[in-house]
Amino acid sequence: MAVFPDVVRDLTAYASKYDKNVATKWFVKALQYNVPQGKKNRGLACVLAYRMLARPEELTPENIRRAQYLGWAIEMLHSMFLIMDDVMDGSVTRRGQPCWHTLDDVKLAGVNDGIMIEAAISNLIKTQYGNEPYYPRLLELFNDMKFITTIGQSLDLRSAKLDVTDYTM
Repeated sequence: MAVFPDVVRDLTAYASKYDKNVATKWFVKALQYNVPQGKKNRGLACVLAYRMLARPEELTPENIRRAQYLGWAIEMLHSMFLIMDDVMDGSVTRRGQPCWHTLDDVKLAGVNDGIMIEAAISNLIKTQYGNEPYYPRLLELFNDMKFITTIGQSLDLRSAKLDVTDYTM
């Protein structure tokens, strides 16, 4: 959590290049309401995996911070999917609070907010890893995660209409 304000600050600076007031403030509100509210297991696992797999000389404060940023990028992706899932399912609560789309000033504009959160991930990855040789592969992995998750969401949405005999290994 100590790094999340830095992530928000960096993304606010990025958004401010395009809008300094309305959209940027709204983006920050969407980030703060949706992203840090869960258990953060995915982001924490990212940092723990880095600590376990990196060579001792690579465990610098800067590299750990970069792993934390990557963890927040994963959490942002997860939050975007939860926002979208809540809209599709008509859910009313998430993580002990009203779903983002149920707020009076949000409604279906929450779909755009989810897209904005997802789009900001690319900037976060670029600013942290853009000069690394593995940068293209990292983007590819995020794109793969997005596609695989949307396949799973499609199965979730469609499975209610299927008969159990329609499933195969």
